Amino acid sequence: NIDSKILSMAGSLLSRLFYGAPLTREPLDTVTTCGKNITTIFIVCSSMGVCQFIGSSIGTLEKLKRLEIECNCYDVTNIILQSLENKLPLSLVYLRFISFELIAPSALNKFLEKCDAPLETLIISLDWQKYSFEYGYAIIKFYDRMHTLKRLETGSYMDKLVYVAIESCGVKISEIDTFKSLRYCF
Repeated sequence: NIDSKILSMAGSLLSRLFYGAPLTREPLDTVTTCGKNITTIFIVCSSMGVCQFIGSSIGTLEKLKRLEIECNCYDVTNIILQSLENKLPLSLVYLRFISFELIAPSALNKFLEKCDAPLETLIISLDWQKYSFEYGYAIIKFYDRMHTLKRLETGSYMDKLVYVAIESCGVKISEIDTFKSLRYCF
């Protein structure tokens, strides 16, 4: 695979990786072995088979500060979140996770409960209209445990009470349009 060969040649010189093509297992494995100095990674996930390995690969990148994942296929969003549980490097401060499929409240809650990365920015597509209190509770619990979250960008329709509760923690909230924020999924 040409992508894996290029990644191998770049090796420790690689600090940022923007992988706009749908991710396959081979480049993901190469990043694990050769990308020890990567601080920023952007990937598009469109395959069920690769999604379960994202966490184990990302977890090896000890200098990673910024992770952006776009998911353009259904039935994998919660699998990706599950694969990232307990695997995010402690250097990670920025997580952007955008998907066609909305995240289940239980998946977000479990992910944030197990997240030890000191996230300052969380950009995530959520169905606030349907699950406002469940999402809000998960985010506030994460903030109470970590005290690092400063910025939340998410979908619209957040309940006013939840909005006020999150902002009272000192978290700045802004709205995103999930489909407009997708870069490579079309």
